[in-house]
Amino acid sequence: MRYNCIHRRRYQHSIRTMCQLLKVSRSGYYDWCNRSESVRTLKNRELTQLIKQLHLDSNGVYGARKLHRELLELGEPCGRHRVSEAPLSTLC
Repeated sequence: MRYNCIHRRRYQHSIRTMCQLLKVSRSGYYDWCNRSESVRTLKNRELTQLIKQLHLDSNGVYGARKLHRELLELGEPCGRHRVSEAPLSTLC
């Protein structure tokens, strides 16, 4: 999370200063930048896209419970809370 914060603001502030303020190493930050995305992150991205599509297909009516039920029917194993944590901005 700290590395993500640094990455978002890398053009506004010095990376060295941000690393010092957040008490992380610069080498750790650069290592984080060069890592490939985790399986969980990739799966979350795919799941978010599917949630967006299901939400649009329901004309914005379905909430987390119905979306969760639809995902299970489609063979996408996930928890209802994971569905409900999708930010509203990604759904609209």
